[in-house]
Amino acid sequence: MQIGDAYVLDVVAVLVVLSFSRSQGTGFVTTEALAEWGLEHATATPLSGGTANQNYLVVHGADRYFLRRRSPRYVDPAQIAFDHALMRRTSEAGLICPNPLPSKRGETVARVGEDVYELHRYFDGVPVDWASLDQLRQAAQSLRRFHEA
Repeated sequence: MQIGDAYVLDVVAVLVVLSFSRSQGTGFVTTEALAEWGLEHATATPLSGGTANQNYLVVHGADRYFLRRRSPRYVDPAQIAFDHALMRRTSEAGLICPNPLPSKRGETVARVGEDVYELHRYFDGVPVDWASLDQLRQAAQSLRRFHEA
């Protein structure tokens, strides 16, 4: 990385933070969304990764959560119900799974304008090292347990 690249990254980071801080508009975590879970004073930081949804680490005191803003492609109520039932079933089978937390209204999603959010407890983890045979074995064992559930 050259000095110019570092400067560009700093400028982009500032723009992301400024954009992220907006309280209105599709695509940004709003105070209203966090308030659905009583977290209006929490901080939310975008997470990298994922393929369609916007994901955030939410910190509220000593508690950490994973907030997902669902892609408009995945907001059908039947799809959400299926996803959440699958997460519950997987968790009940003893596998680590991020179950959605109920909002203050008792629902596992919050709708803010056109956006649909869901909140989960945050799980620490590490990216898979695809060159590690041990990690691949562990992944295969987890996949077997998932299919047995």
